[in-house]
Amino acid sequence: LGAAFSYTFSTQSAQPALNLPLYQYSGAPVLFVPQYETEVPAQTINVSRVTFSRGRLDLADFIKALQTYDGLSDWQSRVDSTWVRLLNPALNNVEIVNLPLTQERDKLLDPGLYFWQVDPGIAGEFPRQPTMLVVSPIQMLVKAADRQAFVWAISLNGDTPVADTLVTFYDETPSVLGSCVTD
Repeated sequence: LGAAFSYTFSTQSAQPALNLPLYQYSGAPVLFVPQYETEVPAQTINVSRVTFSRGRLDLADFIKALQTYDGLSDWQSRVDSTWVRLLNPALNNVEIVNLPLTQERDKLLDPGLYFWQVDPGIAGEFPRQPTMLVVSPIQMLVKAADRQAFVWAISLNGDTPVADTLVTFYDETPSVLGSCVTD
């Protein structure tokens, strides 16, 4: 005691990882994306290459994909676009990166329903089922009760109420439960 002591040790590199916090904390395999967004933030460690695939879905297929553990089992046959993003990570550092929703930087997606596959090439962990995307210029808040619902629909371009727009509610089959028109 009282004398200087030095000890040298080394550790292995951290295992590569990619985490989509928006996906992780939403509780569902769906990301609601404002139409003006072109990227989604992610956390990475030791990931240098990410491959993306994306395709459109109709409402019935979107709902069906959310009902099963397997999700969208035939997503590979529905891919409309595939691209690669190269990252330049600092070794063993958690980094925040923005993952593009489209191949062309700053290109907006049309409003609609999509699947978006993110594959950082991590063996055993990826590829997993694609993330479902809802892309819209409208943000909605729904207050639902047993036999009624109240909908606030706000345009993201100007934060103004959206009037005279049909809103339809579906169950999991997807059968129409009811509809209303915003005022």
